[in-house]
Amino acid sequence: MNIREEIAKMSISDGLMYEIYAMVNTITDLTEWDYDQSNILELQYEELIQDPYRVLLDVFLHLGLVKEIHAHRTN
Repeated sequence: MNIREEIAKMSISDGLMYEIYAMVNTITDLTEWDYDQSNILELQYEELIQDPYRVLLDVFLHLGLVKEIHAHRTN
């Protein structure tokens, strides 16, 4: 039996509590994240979708694959 089937057998309350407890480690990791790590480039999915060109240039710059970011696109 997979986890979905097990949860489906639980009451709504028990299922929600199970999910909350299952997420404790993830939530703890998120609350303890060090946002000042210079070697980590944090990206937001929404920004990638809105302007993939700029975000990918930021990634390439962070990785040292480009030396500068051009102000505009050349299609």
